[in-house]
Amino acid sequence: MSNLVEYAKKELDYCFPDKSDKLQQHAIENVLELLETFSEQGHSNLSAPYVLKLFGRLAHWKPIKPLTGEEDEWDEARGENNTQQNLRWFSVFRKNFDNSTAYNIEGRVFIDKDGYGYTNRDSSIPITFPYEVPDKPDFVNGCRLGKIMYGFTPDEDLKLKSTFKLCSEIIQINELKKGETVRI
Repeated sequence: MSNLVEYAKKELDYCFPDKSDKLQQHAIENVLELLETFSEQGHSNLSAPYVLKLFGRLAHWKPIKPLTGEEDEWDEARGENNTQQNLRWFSVFRKNFDNSTAYNIEGRVFIDKDGYGYTNRDSSIPITFPYEVPDKPDFVNGCRLGKIMYGFTPDEDLKLKSTFKLCSEIIQINELKKGETVRI
């Protein structure tokens, strides 16, 4: 057994001591199998990060190279606007066969007051080609029905992003410390 797999087993045992959860145990077995294969491949400090990055993008169904917007990247047109979905990244669309109308429907993920993420019509962002699909979307503290919801990370003050302008005509952004409130 490699040092990596031995370390992983100890860490997984520490983090998930309850062996009765069958789903968790199945996930652990799968992770250990992947780590065993990775370990057997004998990667160096140079090749390991490269392989992990490639694997991570492909495992998340993300393209490795930027989208080009070329015709062979698009699915068949549908609907009255001839909307097409990109075949290399499922959240990119365009209308009327025109790359200047391209947009990513998961460009922003809003975080509500309870810390849950959601997307909505304000999640779309316009894109240009070549388009590098980001590792993560832009996370924004969310608003619904024009009400801004504030939240905090455990140890840091929250910095609200200017993308709130897209959600509400009335905008008031205050920098708050943990425990402070604002009335709108």
